[in-house]
Amino acid sequence: MPPGVAPDAGGPDGGGEVNDPLAVASLALGAASLVTAFCCWPLMFAVAVGGIATAIVALVRIHAEPLKYRGRGAAITGLVLSLLAPLGYVLLIVFYGALSIFGFPP
Repeated sequence: MPPGVAPDAGGPDGGGEVNDPLAVASLALGAASLVTAFCCWPLMFAVAVGGIATAIVALVRIHAEPLKYRGRGAAITGLVLSLLAPLGYVLLIVFYGALSIFGFPP
């Protein structure tokens, strides 16, 4: 450590809080699930499940070791995005199905 810096100054070498890598991964997977919803839906469901799983594990780790990990906001955002993509896709299918029952499009 440089002179004048306390050992608990943060970062991986200093022993302070660091972003949980799983929280960042869940955020990336959540964003990827939204992007893949427009091109290939089977991949979207797989990516969304991965985002949900990593977000839950990250939230548990952050809660269990609050002095070691941070990134709760990233994990929650990744969880929400991972849940929105499949939910939006299913609602879109239901909406188009309901339109087809009523004869739309003509």
